Amino acid sequence: MTTRSKGFKWYMCCCMLLVLLLPAAGRSNADTIEDMQGSTLPAGTIYTASGTQGVTFEPENIGDGNWYSIWKLNARYARLQVVFPEAVNMKAVQLSTGSIGKRYETYTVEGLQDGKWSRLGKKTYKLDPQDYVALDPIPVPAGWYDGIRITAQSTRPYLLISELQYISDLNSPSGLKTTYGNQQLHLTWQPVSGASGYRVRYGPESGVYTQTLDVAADMYSGLTIPNLNNRQTYYFTVAALDGGSRSNYSNEVLNIPVDGFDFPSYMTAGSNGEWYRHPVINTRDHNMSTMWRHNGNDPQGELYYEFFYPLYVSELQLIVSAAEDSDLTYTIFKGRGSSEQVLAQRQIHLEGAKSPVALEPFPVAPGWYTDISVRIESSTAPIFVNEVRYNTDHTPVQNVKATSGNAQLLLTWDKVAEADQYRITYGNEYGDIAQTEMVTVSEDAYAGYTLTGLINNGSPYYVLVQAVVNGEDYGYSEVAVATPRSYSTGDFLPLDTKVTASGSFDNALPDYAADRNLRQGWVPESGEHKNGTINFAFSQPIDIHAVQPVATVHPPAVQHYIIYGLKGRDWILLYDGQVQVPYNPAGGVLEPIPVTPGKYEGLMLVIDASPNWVVLQELLVFYNQPGSSVLADTYGERAVPTVSDNTYQ
Repeated sequence: MTTRSKGFKWYMCCCMLLVLLLPAAGRSNADTIEDMQGSTLPAGTIYTASGTQGVTFEPENIGDGNWYSIWKLNARYARLQVVFPEAVNMKAVQLSTGSIGKRYETYTVEGLQDGKWSRLGKKTYKLDPQDYVALDPIPVPAGWYDGIRITAQSTRPYLLISELQYISDLNSPSGLKTTYGNQQLHLTWQPVSGASGYRVRYGPESGVYTQTLDVAADMYSGLTIPNLNNRQTYYFTVAALDGGSRSNYSNEVLNIPVDGFDFPSYMTAGSNGEWYRHPVINTRDHNMSTMWRHNGNDPQGELYYEFFYPLYVSELQLIVSAAEDSDLTYTIFKGRGSSEQVLAQRQIHLEGAKSPVALEPFPVAPGWYTDISVRIESSTAPIFVNEVRYNTDHTPVQNVKATSGNAQLLLTWDKVAEADQYRITYGNEYGDIAQTEMVTVSEDAYAGYTLTGLINNGSPYYVLVQAVVNGEDYGYSEVAVATPRSYSTGDFLPLDTKVTASGSFDNALPDYAADRNLRQGWVPESGEHKNGTINFAFSQPIDIHAVQPVATVHPPAVQHYIIYGLKGRDWILLYDGQVQVPYNPAGGVLEPIPVTPGKYEGLMLVIDASPNWVVLQELLVFYNQPGSSVLADTYGERAVPTVSDNTYQ
């Protein structure tokens, strides 16, 4: 049965643009200085210095992966020492500094081995940076070191270091990420070429690991750690194994197993004040290590959340932090001003710590909510909130997936126990939708239901699913987004693809064009963001016969693409022509572009989107393998380029 639902508010356009331009959740080193080539010092490192300008400029700041936090001293001479929790392999060290005027600075590096310090290297720099800057690395004899000592001398009576990193030939796993679940955590990381396996360590404190797991070489794409304690903070790090030896350990990440549910993506959030480095969006980014911080020294603050569709809530979950011992009062309420209604309130004492704390859930009157707010009053400032989530006994449908077809979408989702029916609500316009389609389907439709009669115009459809149990509506699913299309969709690039580009704008990084997430993309820095070059390098040649950019532009427009494939030392011209780019912040999958079939060690795209910006959300490819093919009639009228001698050397 199909019905119409009036007055359903979506506000999709603004929401999708925010998702595209905001940093990716889980990105642990978003503030690292560009051109730093090394790795952040391991957790558990002990830092000492011959002096500091105050508690704000402690030596620990040089190893936190954040170039906004610094060590600083009003002196011409100083010594910094770092001792690692276990030996680190390195061949160079690299420092970054900032704008404190013209000067010459000399850095002498010593290394600790077998309890003895020895001189490793020395370098002098002529400096006048206008902002933070990465210095050229200082080579040291390759080996394993228990610590590093830096002696700094300057021609000005000021010393400033924002980061210290080490550089190694032993590739350690990068991109370690973790997602939370009920009594479990899930890990992924970038693979290391030639690794025979990986060693995972974790524990309840930063740098203190009480458990060790050796896992197979293919576990980088997904490792679940079960039987963990909910609301307990865990810290993780990973090393690659090669026979009897191991690499350096990766960066450390933290997470907290929790039950319940995340707030939906399609909503608005605000506060009565936030520090620009810690905005309110961090409280619903699915990342326990990021946070909202109230600006200034006011020991009270408020968070506001409004949902685009009602949320059935029975408890609110808060994950919070405190820089020092604090007595806090948390008040949960709905409505604003004269319509405010208090839902729950609790007084809590928190000990000062760097680790976030998952508070006991706040019970509220079970029901449908269109807004929820949190007021915090503290005995100290600043105030931090890491994440806000909710619990409900009206279980929302999980894992809705929409697969594109010709004028149709195939939907699947996880079964809800005791569901009698499901309701599917969908629309394909941005902004306020006066009318949306709604269809009620049977209890077994979760295994596969096809929405038909849709429009192949490049515009996405937004789909919600909710269960009906004993005639009562349960919670809405997260919004699933997909676009009907008459052509096939390619496969992702290999996980270990290396991406470089002609710069990037803000947080729209080159890596986003190969991260398997169509909702974020690369935007070039060059040409006022209207043109740029991006390069994809593969650890092993990939055998393909077509490429498929994923891009968006507003309004829809024609753009010029030049595509090259790398064979040996030659860049072979594969395509030079126009492509039609839709407006689709959720992933504008373009028509496949056929290329000369073969094995390529890299791909390079030169894109001109003038007068619009370039936004490359992903690059897909069609592999030459059984069961993977592109129908000939899906390519349109593009001709396959035959040029093979037009190369860059």
